[in-house]
Amino acid sequence: MPVIKIDNAAESLPCPNKNVVIFFYVKDFGTLCTLEAISFRDKIEFFDSFGVEVVGVSRDTPETHKIFAEKFQLPFTLVSDERDKLRSLLGLRNFMKCRTTVVIDRDGKERLRYCSMFDPVSHVREALRAVSEI
Repeated sequence: MPVIKIDNAAESLPCPNKNVVIFFYVKDFGTLCTLEAISFRDKIEFFDSFGVEVVGVSRDTPETHKIFAEKFQLPFTLVSDERDKLRSLLGLRNFMKCRTTVVIDRDGKERLRYCSMFDPVSHVREALRAVSEI
């Protein structure tokens, strides 16, 4: 499981030229955040069948991501966005205000921007719906 650290806004999005689901969550090991990550993990075969790369993003350090991914056997990339550069690049503001999932197709077109702070499992459902329409 790769861990990526975003150091500057000039860095490109993870997984260029691929369909990608990027889910932004608040914190590794948080109750709802863990539920969300596990929900994506449990549906990874569906995302794989659509040729979609799943990426989780939070402000946590790469070291914390590594421990989190190992503990919960997360098969997707986690990005350390300590200064919200990727979030800003996608035009997402107010990190603590809303958990957000974005689906971007291989041409760079945004197909979904979904926000629900207290229903983390719904992010997986909405992302699967969006990728099935690509």
